[in-house]
Amino acid sequence: MNTVEKIELDGCKILKNIRWFHLTGQGNTKKLLSMFQQISKRKINLIFVNCLLGSNIHLNIGIDLECDFGLDEGFKKAGFSDFSKKEAILLSVFPHKNSPTITGKILGIYSSSDPKEVVFINSFSAISIVCCKSTSKQIIKSLVKDFKFKRPIEDWCRVQREQRHLYREVVASYQEKKPKVYFLEYRTNQHLIELHFCSDNIVSYLTKVLVNSNGNQVISFLSSSPKKRGSVLMVSVSNSEFDFSILHQQGISLHTDMSVFCMNGPHFGDRYGIAELIFKAVDEADVQVAGISCSTNSIVGVLKSRDIEKLISYLKDYFEIPSIIKKAC
Repeated sequence: MNTVEKIELDGCKILKNIRWFHLTGQGNTKKLLSMFQQISKRKINLIFVNCLLGSNIHLNIGIDLECDFGLDEGFKKAGFSDFSKKEAILLSVFPHKNSPTITGKILGIYSSSDPKEVVFINSFSAISIVCCKSTSKQIIKSLVKDFKFKRPIEDWCRVQREQRHLYREVVASYQEKKPKVYFLEYRTNQHLIELHFCSDNIVSYLTKVLVNSNGNQVISFLSSSPKKRGSVLMVSVSNSEFDFSILHQQGISLHTDMSVFCMNGPHFGDRYGIAELIFKAVDEADVQVAGISCSTNSIVGVLKSRDIEKLISYLKDYFEIPSIIKKAC
């Protein structure tokens, strides 16, 4: 019997002991900015931030399990009365090389009926999976089925235990007037698929399309809220070679002429306040972003191409950006 050759990746970093908050509600970037300002004033380091903005805001935040700091009351004051919290694990798979096949196989975890409590956050080099502690073994088993890792996952568990401070992730400080980034890269001519869940069938279809693609596409953005009725999944692809007809039949939104930007910072993990600075720039630029994700020392955002240069000019007010790279895909 022929066996399918596994895709080889460098590794899968594991970060444990996370308090995962999932919030939903109506609002805008001013509401989010106010909330992140309060978090920054309390010097809380955020391990990840995942925000999808549409008719409703879907926001996921991760902090150290031992540092709750009474955030519940702050969320309520910000108008997020609907929220949950649980213990979680962050799995970062790398490098995904913006490959639709790799993204599709990882998305297969989401399209299965179980587990449901999964969130995706991407950078241009890694895809991070947030999951409940109780389902982490099942998800790792799924990853091992589809991928071969140059370094065993068990090694990353050991490294995480011994050098945990290396993997504290996104959000910044007031120690520098402008947090430094290596560069800002952005891609234009992106097509953003926005799925609002009513069944698993449409997710399974998208998974198969990505896995069986011809490899010419680039996946620049992947982000989601926990899978349940009303939740959201966003995937940005570099061109329209995919057959989107079934998506339209299911009432799925397809946004054209989008851009995706990414920044990586050398010391984001040691700091608090980056999420606040990002939303300050968005608010002052007065642009509408569809989604922003922060994880593994990276910030990724998606918005209309007409607004990307304006937003970058405001990001330069808050971040030291030595170079800007534009890629037309």
